[in-house]
Amino acid sequence: MRRVDVRRPVDIHARLVGHDHRCSAIVLDYSTNGLRLIDTFAVGIGERATIDLLTGHRLPVVVTSVVGSQVGVRFLGPIAQGHPTPLALDAAPRSDDDGEFIDVDAIECDFIREALDNQILRAQAFVGAFPPDLASPLILQYKTALAICTSPDSLAGATAALREYACSNINSAESQANSVQIQTAADLKQALGAVLAAEALSEVSGAGCSVQTETIETAFDEFLNAYIARINDPGFTRNFPTWDLLWKEIVKVVEVQALAEEFDVFRAKNKIKTELYPALYARIREVAGTACTNDENNEFLLDILTGGHNLAHPITASPGLPEFTGFTQADLIDEIHTCGGNMIAEAKSSANELLGSVTVNLSEEEGSLRVTSPGKIVLTSGVNSFTCGGIVTRPPIRVRAEIPGNVPVKQLGTRQGQRLVRGILGGLFKGK
Repeated sequence: MRRVDVRRPVDIHARLVGHDHRCSAIVLDYSTNGLRLIDTFAVGIGERATIDLLTGHRLPVVVTSVVGSQVGVRFLGPIAQGHPTPLALDAAPRSDDDGEFIDVDAIECDFIREALDNQILRAQAFVGAFPPDLASPLILQYKTALAICTSPDSLAGATAALREYACSNINSAESQANSVQIQTAADLKQALGAVLAAEALSEVSGAGCSVQTETIETAFDEFLNAYIARINDPGFTRNFPTWDLLWKEIVKVVEVQALAEEFDVFRAKNKIKTELYPALYARIREVAGTACTNDENNEFLLDILTGGHNLAHPITASPGLPEFTGFTQADLIDEIHTCGGNMIAEAKSSANELLGSVTVNLSEEEGSLRVTSPGKIVLTSGVNSFTCGGIVTRPPIRVRAEIPGNVPVKQLGTRQGQRLVRGILGGLFKGK
């Protein structure tokens, strides 16, 4: 035979004590298994706590359900007839006189409003702009109060106090944003976070005051000017021991761009695209070009060309040159072809005796070698190869020869490997 669990309505003031909080509560009803109460503090299902009654009894429980501010708990251990728990609940003083009807909605509204008043008092006592991590709970508490307390009069005082505070908080947030030095992304996020929280508090309470656009634009300007100056400093790239860490600076700019998009600040969005990105990519390309010239390693330039896909830290959806670099794909490909490359020219007699030689770095674009007797010039291309789709490519170089002060110029064509040039006396060559 199934035993019916009879719930007995009560209205008992108590205290709910958890592992890291202690708050007021009202017990609504109880049975031999547990009880139901209204709590002013968030608790989690499965959390162990105690219900402290005004009679001095302590009831160990575990939380089994949370619906809004109503919490269901189960007693730890069976409650048999004659157990002290129901006796303690029966003996506990009631808030109502007749014990027959409990207005749960009114009780819940009272608790929510009391918690809201405490949150507003806490905000008013805060010095400076109210930070987002404290403003968010206050906004949530007010929204909860609006949902629970259906009578407009029940929140009139709290709403008026919140609106007054919201406007003064906007002033504090603007003053803070205009007075602090904004040089890092953390500074910018902190200033904008306080401004955004102030705006949200004003909006949810219907205060009718808002943050001035100039405040947000000035915060962005100060940060972007400091960031661009840091990038243009000669020692900027020395702050990054690895290519991967330098590349992550692009990710930071992407995050700042997202902030500018979120706040819809046109001036900042334009400055990021036309000044910040090009400045950063110029320094990144400089490091990649130096590595290619000194070590004949064009992987870093290829990394830029593929948007980070070459070295497995992509910033583009598919391989390709990112936006707003300030240079074109053709510029980069030309540097990939020529950086660290050279052309060797050797003048030899008919008997294959070496008469002279010169090495022309392709970054210099031209060089000269005088031929003083019949013989030949041996041209050898030393252009770097690069891999694209598994195919190793060696781009050609263009070569010409000329006699100083005479025309026409003798075009020698395009060369990839080695070429012999015979019968040119007293001439110069140029290679690119």
